[in-house]
Amino acid sequence: MKRVLALAFLALLPLAFASSADAASERSFIGLWKGIDAVDGGEALHSITCFRDGACQLVATDSVVSFCGGGSAFIGGTGSLEGDELVFPDAVLTCREDTVVELELRYERDRRNRTIVVTAVVDGIPFRSIVFHKISN
Repeated sequence: MKRVLALAFLALLPLAFASSADAASERSFIGLWKGIDAVDGGEALHSITCFRDGACQLVATDSVVSFCGGGSAFIGGTGSLEGDELVFPDAVLTCREDTVVELELRYERDRRNRTIVVTAVVDGIPFRSIVFHKISN
């Protein structure tokens, strides 16, 4: 009987961890991330905070933004998980000259490198991807 219970426990053990891994998936995006744009050399800092209700907040800066004529910009937005990606569908990029661009930002984890890849989508078209490294929790 003990053997049967032990085998049943072992068979159900992966199910217990699967649900906790899914629940914790947004936590893997939380923190301060730094990336360098391979196209223009700009440095970007992205701060992500997620809340109990599943919503996440993005506050970011970028030192060189083509939409800003090569100047710096601030980015803000609210998003949530969509499958394995953290998506900010209505992020707002504001240039120093007060030019405003609405875009979608999609964050995808790269588990092998322990990085995230951020893709900017403008008017439904992927514009550019940058690899970010976590620099702080």
